[in-house]
Amino acid sequence: MWSRGGAILQQVRKHGGNLKEASELYQIPEEKLLDFSANINPLGPPPEVYEIIISNIKKISQYPDSRNIELKNNLAKHLDLSLNNLVMGNGASELIFLIINHLRPQNVWIPVPTFSEYEIAAASIGANVLHLPLEGKNLATFKLDKLKDLKKGDLLFICNPNNPTGQLYSTNLLTEVYRLTREKGAYLVIDESFLDFIEKSDQISYRKKVNDNPNLIILYSLTKFFAIPGLRLGAAISHPELTSQFEKIRDPWNINVFAQLAGIAALNNCEYIKNTLRFFREEKYF
Repeated sequence: MWSRGGAILQQVRKHGGNLKEASELYQIPEEKLLDFSANINPLGPPPEVYEIIISNIKKISQYPDSRNIELKNNLAKHLDLSLNNLVMGNGASELIFLIINHLRPQNVWIPVPTFSEYEIAAASIGANVLHLPLEGKNLATFKLDKLKDLKKGDLLFICNPNNPTGQLYSTNLLTEVYRLTREKGAYLVIDESFLDFIEKSDQISYRKKVNDNPNLIILYSLTKFFAIPGLRLGAAISHPELTSQFEKIRDPWNINVFAQLAGIAALNNCEYIKNTLRFFREEKYF
């Protein structure tokens, strides 16, 4: 657990998907392990991802485009956003730390259980971590009255769908959370890393609201849906003014050559996207 001030780490909280460590611990070859600790598209990456990396292998001797411009162009088109709304990251995890280190909130509010990186990032700057215990059917809600103590500059993380419970928050709950954070002048970070697995996800996403709310940030991941966690690829979606601030302080070489190429190839495979949604629809009602 973390101390309330977040400065003391008493127990290491680890991300899932660490096959090498599990292999060493249990003395089992990595290829014989079944990994249930990470949520990744079971269909594997689009075939184009392998092809584009192999055909461009000689680019390993080149620096990547530090602007990530072609990748950003493709993602902006895919999400129907402006380039000025996007900051690319070495996975969503890098962006969580980028957000926390730039905004440096005194208080970070986190519904729990959820993705552990939020609390790890908050603790890294000594922020005061305030838990909002999830309750109700499928742990899909929390008491909104606790947010009456939100202060200007505070930050609230919401993972939707939530990891690890897999539940979507109700429209009513998110609407109220959005209203409260805006009213209080607090930052709201909605992690939509798994939202692509839901049909008509654009109707649920809050990404179109960023231009009207400078305190709203959406996390987007290509890692999960396109099954490329080894390449690390994500984005933060925010108001252009905040995006500009993030761009100035991020690592200029955070997206490698192959991750950029793979991201572009994956985003342009519309058939893969349709097949994935069809697969999950059929599995859900099997």
